[in-house]
Amino acid sequence: AAAAKTQYDTNRAKYERGVLPRLDVLNSQLSWQNARLALDGAKTTLSNDMATFKNLLGLEQSRDIELQGDLDEYTELSDLSVAGLSSKTNTIASLEKQIEIAQNSLLATRLSAYAPTLSAGYSYNLSTTTDDMGDWNKGGTLSIGVSIPLDGYLPWSNGAQSIAKQKDSLELLELQLKDAQSAQAISVASYLNQVKNLESTIALRKQSLEFARESYQLTADAYNNGTKDILALQNARNSLLEAAVNLKSQAYNLAVAILNLENALGLSFGSLSGIDG
Repeated sequence: AAAAKTQYDTNRAKYERGVLPRLDVLNSQLSWQNARLALDGAKTTLSNDMATFKNLLGLEQSRDIELQGDLDEYTELSDLSVAGLSSKTNTIASLEKQIEIAQNSLLATRLSAYAPTLSAGYSYNLSTTTDDMGDWNKGGTLSIGVSIPLDGYLPWSNGAQSIAKQKDSLELLELQLKDAQSAQAISVASYLNQVKNLESTIALRKQSLEFARESYQLTADAYNNGTKDILALQNARNSLLEAAVNLKSQAYNLAVAILNLENALGLSFGSLSGIDG
């Protein structure tokens, strides 16, 4: 915005001297106003995002916070790979546990409905028919029984109905697990593609930054030699700042994509990048 204001002031001064048409003044004024609007919009977005961030952390809105760290580390990352990683999301882990519980419950219900029950008993007794109680008769009875339940074989019985319901629940959980695994695979592939594309974009942005830095240095030398004016120098400086901001922006996008990829894989943040949040 400051550079656009300087350009507008310069063009207006030239117009007043009669060396520049009014159209150029109007165009520079429009550029300045657009730059002011963009700056005001960026300030508003920052204020709103900061308020949302404080609310997310449970902080008072009046609380001052200071963000630490930078994005430079993400500009040096390359060839990020998930090959050989074995991980699962909380949703998949929960479904696997539910399936294990459902399988055990179904097995117990089947055993209750189909498995025979063995029973055994033994009784021992003493008896006598003499008056002096000296002659005792000893005896015992051993009994063994097998009970075969018919509940599981009758489709309308409670046991059969319970087995059918538990089988349906188990199949539903298995389908949910397959869906969750498929969704995870799609998410991982999507975020991995984003990471690869952003790595390539960052490489190009780094080259652009070097070009802009060289251009600014050449313009500064020309300005010092009197062959370039202050506006040319300011424009070169703005181009350099814009190139640096573009690189930071792509580094931020890469950081977000990596965090999303780690979350999709069920990994702790920083596992892939090696950068502590």
